[in-house]
Amino acid sequence: MKLWAKITIGTQVLIIIFFAIYSSLKANEASTFLNLLREQEALLVRAELEAEKQTEIAMSAQAEAEQQRMMAEQQAAIAMQTLEACESKKK
Repeated sequence: MKLWAKITIGTQVLIIIFFAIYSSLKANEASTFLNLLREQEALLVRAELEAEKQTEIAMSAQAEAEQQRMMAEQQAAIAMQTLEACESKKK
């Protein structure tokens, strides 16, 4: 084989090796990026679950507060009736 043919083939082999290494690096970069996206998705799912849990807790606390308010109103009504009864007995 002539020297020029050997140089051309050698250059082509080097170019192929370069692009193989470059492609491998890009594939690793894409894989890393995909893994980061998956981790962020998992974090987002956890955050959504925690938000739902906190919403349920807040709604439960709101219902409890409403129930306590109603009980306080009932107790106030009973106290007013008792006070009125005591005042009417004094008269």
